[in-house]
Amino acid sequence: LVPLSDASPIHTALKQRKNILNHVAYRVADLAVAAKHMRSSRSIAVAEPSPAIASGNRMIQFFMTPIGMLIELIEAIDFQHDFQTTPTRSALHGADI
Repeated sequence: LVPLSDASPIHTALKQRKNILNHVAYRVADLAVAAKHMRSSRSIAVAEPSPAIASGNRMIQFFMTPIGMLIELIEAIDFQHDFQTTPTRSALHGADI
């Protein structure tokens, strides 16, 4: 996270080292589909989708989860997560690690 200027509230928060974990952001291929999933999980939309300068003018939307966590969805149509599987604990049992 990089502030756009010294006058940015992000600059102040980073400088004072407070409120560093404000929210968690996820890149999603389809914002509407991801937003529907968030709503089905009882999360509440904080605002309507809008373009965000910090995300290269990609459409974003914020949600508040039932446990009070703020989630940002960032629409990244061509983005694919690169998940790598790791061995489970049972698979490692007896293995030389």
